[in-house]
Amino acid sequence: MADDADRAQVINDQFQQDMIRRAVSASSRRAPADQGTTYCVDCEEEIPLSRQVAMPGAKRCVDCQQMHENWRAL
Repeated sequence: MADDADRAQVINDQFQQDMIRRAVSASSRRAPADQGTTYCVDCEEEIPLSRQVAMPGAKRCVDCQQMHENWRAL
């Protein structure tokens, strides 16, 4: 028999899944102007087109992004 906490968890899970679906849907409909920049915000080098296609909205080149993630992990 499910209690209030179990029902609340089911509702919360459904809400989270719905929000994820909405976020994915919204990101696929964004205009090209929202896709980020063509130059890295850290080193100011041009972000390769392959990275821009693979990661729409990328603000850093691969090298700077790796340094950024490694710095945050410390």
